[in-house]
Amino acid sequence: MEATNCVDKYELIKEEELDNKFRSFKAIRYRKTIHSEMLTCYAILINTDNGYIYYSGDSNETSIVEKLISNNEMIDKMYFDTTLNDSKDSHHLNINKLNSVIPNELKDKVYCMHIDSDELIERVKELNLKIVDY
Repeated sequence: MEATNCVDKYELIKEEELDNKFRSFKAIRYRKTIHSEMLTCYAILINTDNGYIYYSGDSNETSIVEKLISNNEMIDKMYFDTTLNDSKDSHHLNINKLNSVIPNELKDKVYCMHIDSDELIERVKELNLKIVDY
């Protein structure tokens, strides 16, 4: 099966066009990440006065946030689509893998999304992570 080309659905701009144009953030950056072989996905990094806000972009990988942590970047919040599914084919991040890369001192900045079961809610609570509330 071939990936869908949706070029007519969006307009590309350069990230730098948004730098210092908004009071709520200094810059926004998009980083290509993994969702599935069929769909291109991007994580979003928003640079604010309080540090980075990281949005996983419906991904199952952690390399971008691991780099932020290893570079001792100031992090305000991190949002991840999570799952209990531990399959390498899962489109969302396994909660235990997420837990293994987040230092204890940053766990209060982690918000889990795309909660698909009561068991996942319990696991998130056990790990002292947060669930996005709306």
